[in-house]
Amino acid sequence: MTTGGLWRVEGTVRTASGAVNGHDSAASGFGMVVKLVQSPLLWSGIEQVPLQFREELAHHYRWRTEAEVYASELAAAM
Repeated sequence: MTTGGLWRVEGTVRTASGAVNGHDSAASGFGMVVKLVQSPLLWSGIEQVPLQFREELAHHYRWRTEAEVYASELAAAM
C-alpha cells in the first residue's frame, strides 16, 4: 500500500567532455531500481479502509521508514 511505483532504470554515464568515469573511453552502462514510497492515503485500495480510520492509518503506519533509512548514514553501509 505504500509502494506507488517500482521501475528498473538503465542508462549510460558520460561527462560533457565525452569522458566516462574519468576516462576517454566508450560509454559506461549502469542500472538501478527506483521505488516511489507514498502515504497510505494515496494507495489505490484506500477505500477498503473505513473513512474514520484512514487518517489514523497514515499517522501510525511507519511508511516513511524506508526513505529515512536511505537518506541516513546507514545508506553508505548498504
